[in-house]
Amino acid sequence: MNLGYGQIEDALVAAMTIPEADRMKLRSRIQHLQNAGLVKRGSKGRGHRATYGEEDLLKLCGSLALVNAQWPAKAAAAFVIAHWSAFEDSLASSLNDAEDRIVAVLEMDGEIIARSVDRQAWLARALDPTPDVIFELRLEFPNLAKKVLASVRSSNDND
Repeated sequence: MNLGYGQIEDALVAAMTIPEADRMKLRSRIQHLQNAGLVKRGSKGRGHRATYGEEDLLKLCGSLALVNAQWPAKAAAAFVIAHWSAFEDSLASSLNDAEDRIVAVLEMDGEIIARSVDRQAWLARALDPTPDVIFELRLEFPNLAKKVLASVRSSNDND
C-alpha cells in the first residue's frame, strides 16, 4: 500500500472524526511527529513526493493516540518506535477477531513500557490494580487503526 500525504491525512480525519476546522491541528501534529523521526517527510522542492506504507499510517495512529493524551510528539514517536511490537500484536489480534485487545502503557519500576493486553482482563484487573503500576494509559489503538485502514481501503475502492 503506497499512500500520499493527503490520503494519510484524509484517513486520519475520517477515522478520528476530526472536524474540518481542526484539520490544521492534525496537520501540525503530524509534522511534529515527522520532525521527531516517526515517518519520513517529502522532499520540499525536489519534485519527489513521499509515499507512506501501512506501517507508517499505523505508527501515526499510535503516536497520535499518545499525543491526544498530552504526550509530547517527540516522546510519543520514540515510544511507538521502541514498543512497536506491542502495538502490532494488539492490532493483529483485533484484526483476526481472536481477542479484543488494547495497548496498555504503564510505568513500572521507573520505566514506561507498553503491553498488548486483553481488554476484558485488563478492565477486570483495574478493579484490583497492581501496587507497582504508577501510571497507566489504555490506548484504543486497535479500534482507531481498524477505522483508518477501512477509510484508506474505502477511498482506494472509490478511485
